[in-house]
Amino acid sequence: MPKKGKGKSLGGLGDIPFGGVFKILESVGELSQSYIKQKYRVEEKIEEFREDTEKKIEEVRKEAVKTAYEAKKALLRTIVEAILVSTGLVSLVVGAILWVKVYVPLHVVLMGYGLVVTIVVLLQMKTAPQN
Repeated sequence: MPKKGKGKSLGGLGDIPFGGVFKILESVGELSQSYIKQKYRVEEKIEEFREDTEKKIEEVRKEAVKTAYEAKKALLRTIVEAILVSTGLVSLVVGAILWVKVYVPLHVVLMGYGLVVTIVVLLQMKTAPQN
């Protein structure tokens, strides 16, 4: 039977004494623990970013809805104002034609109005900036 000496390793551990094996196991344990902590921190950060992103998306969504509502409101107001201005201008033109018709025949008034409007529109087109 072989003699066992102090500090000698047993069987399949090779030439590493028990103290060295425990240090290796301790190092592996510390590395594993460090890896698990890092992984947990990364997962926490990812979750934090996800929550922040969801909050920001919700804020942007609310702001977009509010802005769209304001734009819709302004558009409707503009349409109503345009209709009122158009009908007001038409009534002014018709009233002026009827008033001038008393002194001048209707066909002369309509031709004069058409000529004035055509000249004004052509001048605006000619003086408008070209893009």
